Amino acid sequence: MLVVFVCTGNTCRSPMAEGFFRDMLRKREIGGVECTSAGLCGCVGEPATDEAVRAARAYGVDISAHRSRPISRYLLEEGDLFVCMTRSHADALAPHVSADKLRVLNVPDPYGRGEEAYAECAADLRGKLLQLLGEDVFLCK
Repeated sequence: MLVVFVCTGNTCRSPMAEGFFRDMLRKREIGGVECTSAGLCGCVGEPATDEAVRAARAYGVDISAHRSRPISRYLLEEGDLFVCMTRSHADALAPHVSADKLRVLNVPDPYGRGEEAYAECAADLRGKLLQLLGEDVFLCK
């Protein structure tokens, strides 16, 4: 199974979500699930923002090696679940991905809003990702 986390630029929310989710899968010894992230408007090769790196590090997750990438035809075809940060991200993917493959976390963009916004975003992401892990699709119940 391939889970794709999607946000706008792939430098804040989706890299944190990818890092957190990967860590959660590892700690729960859940196999057979790969995850990645991409942006709808992302450039290629941009690092995660310093604030995102610090917010993830506060939970013991290192995303410092992350480099941004835009959503691709390959991901659209190969992804099994697309976890979008907002409804507008899901709406943008809807013409390309069946509705049963879309989830929306409703996590506001912290970009440019300072350390506190990133810390709040990280906490929000972690809580919502734990809920996501409880879905039948992960067979974790």
